[in-house]
Amino acid sequence: MEYREYPFIVRRRSASEKEKERQRISGELSRVQARLNAHKARLLVEDPKVGEFYAELVKQTRYVAGAMIKAAWDNEPILADEEMHAPRYDFSTLDQHDNAYLRAVAEHLHWTPKWWRGIGRGS
Repeated sequence: MEYREYPFIVRRRSASEKEKERQRISGELSRVQARLNAHKARLLVEDPKVGEFYAELVKQTRYVAGAMIKAAWDNEPILADEEMHAPRYDFSTLDQHDNAYLRAVAEHLHWTPKWWRGIGRGS
């Protein structure tokens, strides 16, 4: 979700001190990317199924939000308060990946065994 904020952050960057703003935002974005990679690695070790769903979610988020971030960088920085309103970014294509990951996490964290809940028996 933090990564999905960057189209807004880039769009709303300050027009003054362009180089500093670019470096600041790029640095923040790099730290977010590093955390995403660290979480992916940790989840793949702790529960490969959850890790795979997370990896796919991150991949798709980078594809969708990454294109939005790139487009935001291609626009000039805002110059006035009335320009603060960003275009409506649509992340709905990521809903299926969000839901699949969350279902996998819920299943992983459920306190009853899978056989008790009938998972894997066609139920």
